[in-house]
Amino acid sequence: MAEPTDIEGCISKLCRSTEVVSKLRKFLQEEFGESAEVVVSKLASGEANEEEIYEVVDFLGDLVHNEGTLEETAYYFSNGEDWVPIDIWQYAGVFWVTAPELEEVGYFESREDAEVAALLMDYGDTKTTSDPWEDPRM
Repeated sequence: MAEPTDIEGCISKLCRSTEVVSKLRKFLQEEFGESAEVVVSKLASGEANEEEIYEVVDFLGDLVHNEGTLEETAYYFSNGEDWVPIDIWQYAGVFWVTAPELEEVGYFESREDAEVAALLMDYGDTKTTSDPWEDPRM
């Protein structure tokens, strides 16, 4: 399993999406004016400087979370009390995992890595169903 990364580590992957590039270009025009296109190219190629990265990290983090779609949910029986959903989300090829009362573990460049992270999350005394992707409440 690949290690999770922060949103900064996903910038070049996000810049492969025409939707992200379009929104990023519009956002950067306020800060960089006519140079926005150059900044987008530098972000996509990994050659952006600290100031350029600083300007987009919050924007991209918000964009990913606001536009992301729920891909899948795994269910864990936590501390003998209740089934807990652990969700895998995706936007523009970037994946992340969320669960109630747990910190996010970071971002992944593949769904498979996000699935492994979900299965390895420490949620107390947990048990999964024989198929953790199947809702046990059904």
